[in-house]
Amino acid sequence: ADLCLRDDEVAAALRPDLVVRIGRAPTSAAACRYLERHRDIPQIVLDAAHRWRDHLDTGSRPLAGEPVATLAEAESRLGEASLGDDASVGDGAPAGEGTAPGDPAWAGRWRAVETAAWAAVEPALRSEWFEGAVAAAVAEGLPERTPWFIGNSMPIRDVDTFARPVDRALRPLGFRGASGIDGNVSGALGAAAAAGRPAVALVGDLTLLHDAGALLARHPAGVRLHIVVVQNRGGGIFHMLPIRDHDPPFTPYVVMPQPADLAAVAAAARIPHRPVASVAELRAALAEDPGPPAEAGPGTPGLRLTEARIDRHDNWERRAAVVARARRAARAAL
Repeated sequence: ADLCLRDDEVAAALRPDLVVRIGRAPTSAAACRYLERHRDIPQIVLDAAHRWRDHLDTGSRPLAGEPVATLAEAESRLGEASLGDDASVGDGAPAGEGTAPGDPAWAGRWRAVETAAWAAVEPALRSEWFEGAVAAAVAEGLPERTPWFIGNSMPIRDVDTFARPVDRALRPLGFRGASGIDGNVSGALGAAAAAGRPAVALVGDLTLLHDAGALLARHPAGVRLHIVVVQNRGGGIFHMLPIRDHDPPFTPYVVMPQPADLAAVAAAARIPHRPVASVAELRAALAEDPGPPAEAGPGTPGLRLTEARIDRHDNWERRAAVVARARRAARAAL
């Protein structure tokens, strides 16, 4: 959806009759704009959190409840109504009214634009080296039930955009909101320890450096964590802002490039370090045996660091080109 809905023509053509949102607003800015574009459509927000989490203010009706049970009950009632049950549905409408199947052409348009968008981007994800390809390779290479800690800033956005849905049950984790990049390494270590199985973290270089002290701490026994760091030498996400065209002050005061040697950081923590500079090298690193469970303490074989070295400027050129191809393909598929 993130790739398809970036195009205004596609977003308009996929106008819904009803939106049911589960939980908080999407990570994708394109999906959020889609909800805002169609704010005149009834939008039900189904959330078990029992608190307001609709910062878009597009929800026309909040519904507090456990999502799976609530949707199962809704499905059951709709099934009864479609069979002509005597029960009433909606606002006193007789059973069977307003319960016709959805428009197959609308669902067909969704499938068509999604298929076209993926066909446009997948060659680049397999052969080019940019941050979207890193996110896609990590998602593709994770075994079933792997705890996957996804860092803030660009990693979560690249996963949302470029990681194709898979038929394996993964366990994505992450921080949301004001926490930003605080404590991401600690959070990943804690998740790995709690899971008791090999885990993977995908974070940016500033996120790692902001919590590098966690690597030096005494780790819980049994931790097996593979940290994949996108090394783009600074705050690459800020290339998304208009201020990128004003340099200086953009690079020194917004991107704030950092010269840290991640190999030295890994050496200080006594954990293995491996630099990669291609999709093939990253896949090889992900396929390595994670090693035995770690004993308590730093410098154990259960932790390792893979540094995906990316040129920040080349990354944004490649990313923009890939997104443009996806938008054109989605529009042409309507």
